Amino acid sequence: IGFFPYERQPFNIAAPVGLKMTDYHGLIAPHDAAFSLTDLLRGCRLNGYHFNHLAPGQSWFAAAVRVKHDSPCVDIRGGLDGFLSRKSSGRIDGWLRKRRKLAREIGPLRMELQCQDEDVFNKLLDWKSTQYQRTGVPDVFSYCWTRELLRCCWKQRGPAFSGCLSTLYAGDKVVAVDFGLRSGGVLHGWFPAYDVDMSQYGPGVTLNLEIMDAAAAEGVACIDLGRGSADYKQTLMTSAHRVGEGAISLGWAAHLLHDTWPRMRERLRNSSLKRPAAWIGRATRAWRGYLAFR
Repeated sequence: IGFFPYERQPFNIAAPVGLKMTDYHGLIAPHDAAFSLTDLLRGCRLNGYHFNHLAPGQSWFAAAVRVKHDSPCVDIRGGLDGFLSRKSSGRIDGWLRKRRKLAREIGPLRMELQCQDEDVFNKLLDWKSTQYQRTGVPDVFSYCWTRELLRCCWKQRGPAFSGCLSTLYAGDKVVAVDFGLRSGGVLHGWFPAYDVDMSQYGPGVTLNLEIMDAAAAEGVACIDLGRGSADYKQTLMTSAHRVGEGAISLGWAAHLLHDTWPRMRERLRNSSLKRPAAWIGRATRAWRGYLAFR
């Protein structure tokens, strides 16, 4: 009756398939499908399942959701002009000024919604890796499987699923790229990056503005920015999905991982051990990143 995408972790704990590469978690099944999650986990020989991006409409998980988070979306009907008629702020006005400055000082702006240039694809991966290393975040693209996953998605060209390598040029220079996934009238932003040497011109936000016109012309009505509180997401959003975070635990190991440890972690954050715990977290970040993508 459906499909449960997951990856088996130690102690038979299930993680969403693709691990941190996945922006929506849960089941792929008809909304009226009736079954027990406990039976599902036992049938898969699993002791637990943790999620933090549970997609809307996953009523089967309602009792397991502990907290919900906003996943910002942008209504782009009518393109950029339509967006500006619905949303305005001093920050957006500043972005528009930088957009004009970029075109004036570097070169005319040109947007490709589905760029097919292999060099641009590789540039995106290199820019993201450099960004991760600069900010001390585990490098998602230091693993072959993550690069190949993006490449596979990039080659898909169906109406229900296609990869979009949205690319912004200023003159002949690539200044920003965003790899996203399109399904019908929704474009989901996934991996944005830009030329840091052009940061004074705001190439990343200019790309978001240019995507609105190009995507709307192709029948896209909504850009899903994905869960997160980044300033640009909060500025652009016109609405939001609510995604759930929680866990289902059957065995003792799953209970320890999903229930006891989160409470201990929260107590540490609010105790005199907060700084030592934060130092340990930073020191082990690379190792934890390796475990998450190995």
